[in-house]
Amino acid sequence: MFMFDELLNTSNVTIWVAFIAGFATFFASCLLPLVPTYLAYLSGVSLATDEAKRKRFQVVRAGSMFVVGFVATFVFLGMMLQRFMYLINPYKDLVTQVGGAMFVFLGLFVLGVFKSSAFNFLNKERKLDLHGKFQDHRCAQSFAAGSVFSFAWTPCVGPILALILFWAAQAESMWKGFSLLVSYGLGLGIPFIIVAALFDRLIPVLRKYAWVSRYAQIFSGAFLIVAGVAMFFGQFEVFALKATQFLGIDSLSF
Repeated sequence: MFMFDELLNTSNVTIWVAFIAGFATFFASCLLPLVPTYLAYLSGVSLATDEAKRKRFQVVRAGSMFVVGFVATFVFLGMMLQRFMYLINPYKDLVTQVGGAMFVFLGLFVLGVFKSSAFNFLNKERKLDLHGKFQDHRCAQSFAAGSVFSFAWTPCVGPILALILFWAAQAESMWKGFSLLVSYGLGLGIPFIIVAALFDRLIPVLRKYAWVSRYAQIFSGAFLIVAGVAMFFGQFEVFALKATQFLGIDSLSF
């Protein structure tokens, strides 16, 4: 019962903020255009052919395993980071302020404020090449690709992933940190699975409205800045509550 009491506590309004952040991440400019390519590569099915409709289950299975791999690894990373934060608990306030300042900087970077070549290192993608080792096993390959995604750094997704990890690591309990990580993962993963299930209908729509990703990037940058400021001043819970009230979902809070 302890676990459920934690998850149903009213302070967990932040869970909805994590879910929305994950949902917005799906529409990021460096992820949304690649969704069809990811699904085709992971499932081994060309989505532009009639054969793809007959192999819909294969596409959904690949997409689902990608999400499971991402969420499982992301939660594992968050839990390990949380254990580390317990070790440096005497310096928690200082670490939180440094982290808040860092996320304000990353938010400005996502918004394109820093165009100097000195910041080119943030524009480079970094990822582990694990999924290529499972090419003969589609489910394992999809799971590995999801795991790699949780480790990877991309300019428009990496800062949000880092924020959620840092946020969960500072949660007052293991279960709250766990719930934040899972909520973010579901926010990102659910639309991915929906697109996998309805690819023949939704992919043309995603391509038509690809410009939405620019607004998702602006949202992500603003989210990072406001969250960073709130974190710096120790007001992150207040920020989460105000965010849910602004979005009109505070009545859904646990």
